[in-house]
Amino acid sequence: MAPIPFSPIIMPTAPTNTISSTERRGTSRVQGSRPDLLIPLKDIQLENFAHVRIALSDEYAVIGQLGTIDVYSLPEFRLIHSLECGTRINSLIVHNSILVSMEEDCGIRIWDLHKGERLHTLMEGTELLTLAAGPECEDVGPFEEESWPLIAFYYRYTPSVRIWSLRGLGRPNSLDDHDGSAFAKKPQLLREISGHRVTCIALRRNTAVLGCDEYTVRAWDISTGSCTWVFLGHTNAVTSVELDATRLYTGSADRTVRIWDILTGECLHILKGHLSFIAQLALSTSFLISSGFDRTICIWDSYSKKQVYQLKDCGSRFRVVSGDKITLERKDCLELLDVRHQNRILKKLHLQDDAQVLQFECSVQFCVAWAINEGGNWAYIWKLPSGEGDAESEVLQPEQNRCL
Repeated sequence: MAPIPFSPIIMPTAPTNTISSTERRGTSRVQGSRPDLLIPLKDIQLENFAHVRIALSDEYAVIGQLGTIDVYSLPEFRLIHSLECGTRINSLIVHNSILVSMEEDCGIRIWDLHKGERLHTLMEGTELLTLAAGPECEDVGPFEEESWPLIAFYYRYTPSVRIWSLRGLGRPNSLDDHDGSAFAKKPQLLREISGHRVTCIALRRNTAVLGCDEYTVRAWDISTGSCTWVFLGHTNAVTSVELDATRLYTGSADRTVRIWDILTGECLHILKGHLSFIAQLALSTSFLISSGFDRTICIWDSYSKKQVYQLKDCGSRFRVVSGDKITLERKDCLELLDVRHQNRILKKLHLQDDAQVLQFECSVQFCVAWAINEGGNWAYIWKLPSGEGDAESEVLQPEQNRCL
């Protein structure tokens, strides 16, 4: 596949350096906000776009597409494994050196990224929808520490959620396991929750929170299997849930965000600011951040619960990178922002001419995006600035940022 020059608006004279599929083990570095690496991907038919997935840590970049999961080492950007998988990938999650892949035609597979080996396969049906990951290691009451992390998944047509423990996978250097035998331990089914159709899920410590299509949110105790709270108040399907140690945050198709006390079940705040469905919720260090299908992102003060400002003309997806840094979608680029300082742009991550971002993920150090244009499918990899000294120091214009 021939290299495609960058947009004249971005780089008028310099073409983009690319890597062919036979040269992926090398690297091509590009200065500035152009990608550090640009990789041509397989030709993908329109009906398969929804089944390309990206997962990212500061050690690995993982791209799943059309029967193959490609694993790249970071920061070298070197292809180290191509893992055979199902053709329809619904979710990928990286935990340390462990990858969990949900494949609609092959169930759930657990991989050792260091060795490039498949450890386990959980055949859980052919209509799996999505995965959620629990924390890496926490005090989980009746469960030992090595029962974490957790993975949870739910079905597309069956009102059922299953929560599995990875039982120490990815931590071969634990005190009682110097020889790495933790990798041989089988995942353990901890809990199955059924009775309502699930639209979204969040895990923290010993609690699983499920958003449901009958307008409710339910909190479950994983150790006992009991429903501790049913949160009532939304007037349409719940689309996103997030939680911290004491608060539950829920977004809905009723265009509101609600904040609940996870200990008492009380609704503390109702936040209004979106003109369409809530697409995503996330917590940064200082803010609650919500996005909607109205192409806006709202920044809410974590203490006063008032809207600080609103970002306009952006996509419904964003990622919290670290602290109060987020990455979001614009029409022709991704932007890394510091939301503490009136949304100062730390870095613009530019794309090729007319490229459309279909998936992107960020870690503290890297951003990986999968995009498509008339020239084909491309994986972009950028190294993110490590500190404020590396920032581009650009402030959003008034038409993009409205202070309230």
